[in-house]
Amino acid sequence: MQMIIGCVASYDEKRLFLEKVPEAIEAMKASLVYLPHSRNAEVIKTYYGIMDGLILSGGIEDIMPKWYREEPCHKLGPVDELRDYFEFALLEAAFDTDLPVLGICRGLQIINVAAGGTLHQDLPFQRQGTIIDHTGDWDKYESGLCGPNVHLVQIAAGTILGTLMTDPNLEVNSYHHQAVKDLAPGFRISALAEDGVIEAIESERHSFIVGVQWHAELLWNWQQAIFREFVARAKERRRRRTTIQFSM
Repeated sequence: MQMIIGCVASYDEKRLFLEKVPEAIEAMKASLVYLPHSRNAEVIKTYYGIMDGLILSGGIEDIMPKWYREEPCHKLGPVDELRDYFEFALLEAAFDTDLPVLGICRGLQIINVAAGGTLHQDLPFQRQGTIIDHTGDWDKYESGLCGPNVHLVQIAAGTILGTLMTDPNLEVNSYHHQAVKDLAPGFRISALAEDGVIEAIESERHSFIVGVQWHAELLWNWQQAIFREFVARAKERRRRRTTIQFSM
């Protein structure tokens, strides 16, 4: 039976169908299933039970600052409390059972918050003086009016990413206005931008819970090692799957 990778994504159709996550996962001989957002504990338990790994993809929604005990900044964008809740429930179970998780862009941010970290609600406003344009213009890029917004990141040696990337200086795309502020306990930084913005994190306690701030799915032909390792860890996890009990 082929491995199943669950994926939580934005409900915005334009982004959902342009994402290349399925292409990357299917190239690794696994199947991707998009998971509708839910608060129903039994539904979430069912979803969780079929997964060998979880991808938390990007999206247009900001993460609600109440989750990390802050008041909303006036630069906060649209939010989706249901998506936040759903992802927190999945992550709680993943933390408990060592389910492999790959967070992409917003996915990195929700991992950090779920584990006890905080975010810059708006990077240009709250971290002024940065030398890099992290937000870019997705609409213009998508319409072919400009090239991708890119910058370099430095991959940390001795991390999962450090073992996967052949060059510690990696060029990545950049389309985000929120970013990690305080790193969650039990996590380490695995990539930094030249201006010090955290670009990748990974759990120190789990086999594979990794978040990258860039859209790795758009670069998967050049970053296949990330998806290959994620799917390999999912395959390992299938062999030691445990029963999950939700307390919601």
